[in-house]
Amino acid sequence: LVTARDIASATQTLLADSVVESLAGCSSLELCLAVAMSRVHRFRGMPRFNFNHVENELRTMAANDFLGDAGRAKSAVLLRAFENLLAMGVCEAPGGGGEGSLGGG
Repeated sequence: LVTARDIASATQTLLADSVVESLAGCSSLELCLAVAMSRVHRFRGMPRFNFNHVENELRTMAANDFLGDAGRAKSAVLLRAFENLLAMGVCEAPGGGGEGSLGGG
């Protein structure tokens, strides 16, 4: 039986997650890129990926769903949003490899 206390505890745990906290202040484009990174990692089976992988996944998502301006963003704008996610620790770039990894660790 799930109680109100269980839900409150789960909510606190979720909100304590540093990635969730980082995503709370993201733009819609950054959120779409985070979803694209998750899809590359989970559905495509790529624990390591680079910006081009993420951009391609976002374009695939845009072809299948209406993503608004996020789906039409130019590569330079996407790259800037990707860099912001790196700076927030949502993903990380191993030294010199140019590839990202979801979740900052």
